[in-house]
Amino acid sequence: MLHRYWSKSKFHFQPGLHLATIEHLEEVYGNAKRSMGIDFFVPCEASEDETAMLQELRWNQRRDALPGT
Repeated sequence: MLHRYWSKSKFHFQPGLHLATIEHLEEVYGNAKRSMGIDFFVPCEASEDETAMLQELRWNQRRDALPGT
C-alpha cells in the first residue's frame, strides 16, 4: 500500500530547467515553509551539473554494470 501511495505522489525530474520542475519544487518548499511557520521570502538558486551524464546509455557485459558506475 505504501508503494502505491509513493508511486502516485512521485515526480520525475527531467534534466535541465523546466517549468513543471520549478512548480513542483515551489509546492514542496511552500508546504515545508507553512509547516514550519515561515512566512518570509527564502532565496534559492537553481543550478545543474550535467558533466557526469552519459550521452548514450550502454551496458558493459564484462562488468555487468553501466559505464561510469
